[in-house]
Amino acid sequence: MPLAGLSKKKQKGPSPEQQQLLDEYYAVKLELDCARGVFEQVTDPDLISAVVYEINALQTRCSHLLTQLREQNVCNFRVLR
Repeated sequence: MPLAGLSKKKQKGPSPEQQQLLDEYYAVKLELDCARGVFEQVTDPDLISAVVYEINALQTRCSHLLTQLREQNVCNFRVLR
């Protein structure tokens, strides 16, 4: 039985702009996971260099998106890692 005067706050979902950032973050995260899988399989030095470049670019993009999400106080919708 809830205490008088106290009610549970409804947790609002992210705004459309925040949802777009979340969607983009998880898409980039998926690309990063795929690139890491490719890195594990390639043996040609040129391909290794290309995949390392791609991984670095995707990590930078993830960091940028996480910064934007933090600035907009987007949290508790999913674990951001």
